[in-house]
Amino acid sequence: MNAPPTANNYEFIKQMIKKVLFSYLILLNITIYYSYGQRSNKWRFGYQVNLDFNTSPPSLNYLNSMSAEEGCSSICDTLGNLLFYTNGLQVWNKNNVIMPSGSGLLGGISSTQSCLIVPRPSFSDRYFIFTSDAQGGSNGLEVSEVDMTLDGGNGDVINKNIFLQTLVCEKITASYHSNGTDIWVLCHGLNTNEFSSYLVTSSGVSTTPVVSSIGIIHNGGFANNNALGYMRFSPNGNYIAIAAMDSNKLELFQFDKLNGTLFNEMNLSSGVGQPYGVEFSPDNSKLYVAAIDLLQFDLTSYNISSILASKNAVSSYSSTDWFTNIALGPNGKIYALSYYASSNGLRLGIINNPNNIGTTCNFNSNGIVTSHLTSSYSLPNLFSGLFGTFVSVPTVSLKDNNQVSFSPNPFSQTTNLILKGVKQKGDLIIYDNSGKEYIKQQSVNLDGMKLSFENCSPGIYFWKFYNTEFISTGKLIKQ
Repeated sequence: MNAPPTANNYEFIKQMIKKVLFSYLILLNITIYYSYGQRSNKWRFGYQVNLDFNTSPPSLNYLNSMSAEEGCSSICDTLGNLLFYTNGLQVWNKNNVIMPSGSGLLGGISSTQSCLIVPRPSFSDRYFIFTSDAQGGSNGLEVSEVDMTLDGGNGDVINKNIFLQTLVCEKITASYHSNGTDIWVLCHGLNTNEFSSYLVTSSGVSTTPVVSSIGIIHNGGFANNNALGYMRFSPNGNYIAIAAMDSNKLELFQFDKLNGTLFNEMNLSSGVGQPYGVEFSPDNSKLYVAAIDLLQFDLTSYNISSILASKNAVSSYSSTDWFTNIALGPNGKIYALSYYASSNGLRLGIINNPNNIGTTCNFNSNGIVTSHLTSSYSLPNLFSGLFGTFVSVPTVSLKDNNQVSFSPNPFSQTTNLILKGVKQKGDLIIYDNSGKEYIKQQSVNLDGMKLSFENCSPGIYFWKFYNTEFISTGKLIKQ
């Protein structure tokens, strides 16, 4: 009788299957996206909607307990298993049960970004929930903490409703600090042009923000809806887009990830009607805006005239096509929520290739359609740092996927780049999960090179080697 397969046999077979499929897809000129970690793989939004990215295409069901008119947020562990979700008022655990102390948070049920979940740096079982009140309400910006070791591993809320700032717009977003560990959480004041950046470290949330006075004044409150509209970081954290719906204002900024300040404002409001949702492409080169039309801006050249000239309607307003909220998924596609479908069921448009210019972004206005009801404005507000780095697989074939390798890997202090059968010199980039570059070497010789990681922390790093012949990517592990 043959011996049963071992774990090593299974791993070998799995890797061989992945290699064959990878080569086949490349030969078909298909671009794939990898996200390292699966912390954002299960979306909870609207009225009991579950969108699960652990399957391809994502699967849909309605087995959660939340009703979210607008803002909501959810988070998974590193394997894509749901931990908890919230609408800024209540917090549900993975079993769709409100946590013992999970009621009474002070977000707003009709707040654009009522809440945002971010991990506590250096803690594997602690998370912060930031909340924002609706239309400049008195609760303002507050933060609570979730400890996943409580309630038998189902989690509970501790340190609830710690006040940070009053008179804020309905906007919360976050990005990694330049050190790749700490996190900046950003909000915008009401009746002012001030952005407040709160630094989140292993010690907790700094209650003294870094303030940037830049751009237009977001005024209003209950008198109008200028508090409404999304604010987003680009995946690499270098750009911030912000919408003020009632005043038809759209702005773009650059962000200093070291100091937490905004600079180089660009007003993109011309011809943009009622902007609400904003989102960036995985490669950070395109800005999408859900306004009267679903718009795209090309950011390749960070120049106001060229960005304005690049404005393109991916989808034009009609009696059935008005998309209010857009969000980047962990599969590298952007999902757009239809306002007009809200009373008749759920309809999500999908931008299948958001890195591409104009109509080549391949927008399908009927990507996901069901008869189940959902809200008019709600998609989850996610910390884009949880996606990891999106890597585009080359659209030219490799003769051998082992043309570029590193040895040893894993390694302690140094490793060697090895090139086999490569005919042209190429460029090498080593970066971490936040996109921070550690090594960039141009015109690498064909006999390879030795790389030193003595000043880098242990962990996972990613590499990209490219020339005019091909691009190759992979992972490095420093022990």
